[in-house]
Amino acid sequence: DCHLRFFHQGDRGIVGPAFAKPAFLTEFAHIAAIGWSRPDGQVDWSCGGSLIWNNFILTAAHCASNEENIAPDVVRLGDLNLFSAEDDAHAQQLKIVKIIRHPLHGFSAKYYDIALMQLERNVTVHETVAPSCLWLDEEVRFRDLESAGWGQTGFAEDRTPILLKVTLNPLRNEQCTEHYTSSNVRGLRNGLSSHQLCAGDAKMDTCLGDSGGPLHVRLQHNYKVTPFLVGITSFGKPCGQSHPGVYTRVSSFRRWIIETMQSNGAPEVTDEQFEPYACALRYVHIRQLAVSRVVANETGVFETFDFTREYITRDFVEEAVELRWQNVSVPGNCMGVIIDHDTIVTVGDCAAHHGVRPTQVVHRVRTGYMPDDFAERAYEVKEVMVHPNHTVGSYYDNLAVVKIRGAFGIRPACIWNALRLPDQQMEITTVGRRDLNEYQYDSVTVYDSRLMRLIPRVFGYENDNCSLADQYRHNLSRGLQSEHLCFGNDPFLVPETCTLTNGGPLQRSLFRLDRHFKHVYALSLFGRDCGFGEPAVAVRLHPHLQWLESVLLPGHRKRTNDADDATNSDSIVFIDSELELLDRCDFHDGSVGLCVPAERCRGVYDRMLRHEAAIFCSNGSIICCAPRNIMDDSDLRDGVGEIESCPRNYGALRDHLATLPTEERPK
Repeated sequence: DCHLRFFHQGDRGIVGPAFAKPAFLTEFAHIAAIGWSRPDGQVDWSCGGSLIWNNFILTAAHCASNEENIAPDVVRLGDLNLFSAEDDAHAQQLKIVKIIRHPLHGFSAKYYDIALMQLERNVTVHETVAPSCLWLDEEVRFRDLESAGWGQTGFAEDRTPILLKVTLNPLRNEQCTEHYTSSNVRGLRNGLSSHQLCAGDAKMDTCLGDSGGPLHVRLQHNYKVTPFLVGITSFGKPCGQSHPGVYTRVSSFRRWIIETMQSNGAPEVTDEQFEPYACALRYVHIRQLAVSRVVANETGVFETFDFTREYITRDFVEEAVELRWQNVSVPGNCMGVIIDHDTIVTVGDCAAHHGVRPTQVVHRVRTGYMPDDFAERAYEVKEVMVHPNHTVGSYYDNLAVVKIRGAFGIRPACIWNALRLPDQQMEITTVGRRDLNEYQYDSVTVYDSRLMRLIPRVFGYENDNCSLADQYRHNLSRGLQSEHLCFGNDPFLVPETCTLTNGGPLQRSLFRLDRHFKHVYALSLFGRDCGFGEPAVAVRLHPHLQWLESVLLPGHRKRTNDADDATNSDSIVFIDSELELLDRCDFHDGSVGLCVPAERCRGVYDRMLRHEAAIFCSNGSIICCAPRNIMDDSDLRDGVGEIESCPRNYGALRDHLATLPTEERPK
């Protein structure tokens, strides 16, 4: 109780509910202040709520009346400062014509604390006043949630005149029971219920006056973000003391919310309209940009999307292919990557569907510069080879090689044959709903459920820090192994915006010999939303090089163990990532080198075959090279010329050998 004993001596710090920050109207365009009109014309704004339909506010049931048992009569939206007229340009104030509390709610109890308030008319939808979506999945898998309100700024503090927001972490109800039990909270006879949700933070919580206000998460789609209401502020202990707050879980009341609106002034409401994709698209043209920049020109100053920071692109990946089955109905989500002119690598689970192997490999060929400018070419499957240790449904050794009849007419991707990645950032080939991935700026929304290929930007994570959903753990009896690559990105997406494919390549263009080559690191295995928000997992190719070589190069000398692997982690040392091109570098024997592009360092591959240490600077494209081995431009041109002339010279040699008697040909 130290913070209580010395309360009056404590520093006030930032004004706001638990270190809150000022909110912007576009962030909380759905938030409503609920008020009680006085005879003198003033309004007591004592509760909050959320606009969820053009004429309905969702709030807490205990906001249906004040201490004098008087019902609120007015709501105000689009206003940050309730006590100033300076920001009233977009404010809308409407009368409440009907309040519907949940039928099981009682003012003496803390349960079923949810109510709907019908407004006198529809609001005027605008960037600063727009309905929120509802998160109707029972699982709340978000790391952070946001809440906002005009409540008290701390224990025994005054109410804030401006809208403030806080970031909170959802907690399991079991973690909350130490704060809220039937013995220390009146009206909580049976403890916390499944329709209640806890959220808090070491510094933040919501305060009195925030009652009924939103607890939401903002999900990305169409280069925008849309708020999804997860909870309704219900009750808590004195604020500013880092106690978690209790919220009414919106998903527990899906049926009641929809049916109540249908029978009270909104007969047009349907279940489908509250599906995540449908709700996110309804007002997509006015939603806040996910990443933006301010542009000034002769027409004025305006905000625009910053495409240099976009998370998901539609770039064309010519090395990716799709596997198909003739006359068999299967999900069209099996992919692979071209690694030779007649060979692809994919995951083992795509090598057969109910015992039937794929019959076609479909390759897209670019025909123009737009994302949809492509033609499909189908190749007959010649042979399928599955990793001998793989069992169907297992996430271990989940790899297969597929050979086609004919040849792909493109440059294959290279396999990254080192344990460590040259860079943690990579691209992955996935799919997603077309209407959730195109920039929509017209007030008439275009709905299109067709899947389109996407190229999200993701980052590799350490397996030890890979937090996986429970649904995937039963197939990982040994946990994640070195063959697995954990990856993802921070933002959460609207469901169906991005869906992981089986065998979609994780790859990156790397610079070799003054040219770019795609290097594939791994193939996608499992995960939700392409790893956005929570990690996904891929199967790495490097740990399976011995098996891949046995299949692709049957006459090649086999790798016997990791010690003989020229790319073993003991042979490759990645030094400080801050070491840049042309920086000085030091070898273990004390000699000095220079960081240069790998293609300018003579004998790199031979040294790796001899298991000599190769020290990389910054990434796998820059290496620490002894001065005597650094090649100048003329040396490099000679090397490139030798490589370019190799097929021609080899062809001439082969033609010459064909003219010799068999006994005279070299063995």
